[in-house]
Amino acid sequence: MVWSQFYNGEGGRFLVARYFHKDGSLGPLLTLGPDRGDRAAVAVDRRGGAVVAWDTVDSRVDARRIAPGRISPLRTIAAAVSGSRIGYGVPSVGVDKDGDAVICFVRAVSFGAPGSAQVWARRWSRAGRLGKVLHLSGDAHSVSIVDNAFQDVVAGDFAGDSMALWTQDGSSGRTLVFGRRISATGTLGPITYLGVGETPAVTFDDNGDGLAAWQSPGPITGPNAVYGRRISRSGRFGTKTLLSSNGLRADIASTPWDTSP
Repeated sequence: MVWSQFYNGEGGRFLVARYFHKDGSLGPLLTLGPDRGDRAAVAVDRRGGAVVAWDTVDSRVDARRIAPGRISPLRTIAAAVSGSRIGYGVPSVGVDKDGDAVICFVRAVSFGAPGSAQVWARRWSRAGRLGKVLHLSGDAHSVSIVDNAFQDVVAGDFAGDSMALWTQDGSSGRTLVFGRRISATGTLGPITYLGVGETPAVTFDDNGDGLAAWQSPGPITGPNAVYGRRISRSGRFGTKTLLSSNGLRADIASTPWDTSP
């Protein structure tokens, strides 16, 4: 579990974490670092190790690895250059069987023009090596803000292949959902348009079979449907399927292994 907590004596908000063990016992409270409070993301591997990423007040994305009785040094995934108008934040995290992580985040330019906010990603290996920064979204339109937040999500399979989803402002004024595969070696697949909508979600089983879902047409002030598209092991999206004619903010999950006959 991770959450923001105020420490009045130390002058601000900090991200904290705690293990909730299967026997019901609680681990010690872990203070991870200063926190802006926009979004913290956590993913847990099969060994019980967790990767936590969050955004800070000075527009960095920081991360730590934690395990029962152990916490790694702070690692900065993306940081703005002093005096620049560029900031980073709103991370999401996916991990594979070994604990290698993909961390997605938004890179935004203050006082921006069209295309000023984009989705990027970076791999962080269990051994501590940071990969190169990967630009995921297209340049033509800015990543959209819905309910005062950007909407980037990522999930990965056992082998380390990942899929990132995000919403982007369309020329028609509607919000559009896109997806892009990140292979275990860091190779990017093509950007795929999934449909009109908001609040995307994505999940994978161990074998790499996945599902993407979102609400459409988007604004929560009107009627919405929930759509989904299967994701093959090679990263291809299937046909759009109506999951519900009336729904908002789908949360999805998968069994770790393939249970089909």
